[in-house]
Amino acid sequence: MAWLQRRGLLLVDQAIVEGALRRRGVILTGTSADVSQILQAAEELNITTVVIVESASDESQETRAVGPVTIGAYERSAYLDSYTSYSSLVSVRAVNPVGGAVEWSGTARYPVRVTGAIDDAFVKLTCQALATAWGYRPVGGAEISSTEMCEVSGSRPGR
Repeated sequence: MAWLQRRGLLLVDQAIVEGALRRRGVILTGTSADVSQILQAAEELNITTVVIVESASDESQETRAVGPVTIGAYERSAYLDSYTSYSSLVSVRAVNPVGGAVEWSGTARYPVRVTGAIDDAFVKLTCQALATAWGYRPVGGAEISSTEMCEVSGSRPGR
């Protein structure tokens, strides 16, 4: 929130948007269908930009051949090694409620599933996603320390 404010955005109390949703009889479900409901409520409140932050941890099962394999006339037995890989992702985008145009967007991913201090990790991922969206860091896999990119005081880019 501090980064958004220092970027010049005026923040609307979430309770105001929730009140507008209640008046419309909307109950948020935690699914992607909520976004259109939130955008409609924001338009009624004359909000010009809605910042949407989504986070996820995903996993994928991978299998690879390990050991000797068949090469030409020589046949060797191979065995398969199966493992699960994880990653954590935050995606952030600013959407204009009138028409739904995306004004800016960015993502950040940790190559492992976040465990332990989850809130802190997702705050850093959100910061990295915002830094990418606003051009403070390059798109791609370059690692940039969150302590360098995500300060909200002093002379860091987060100001």
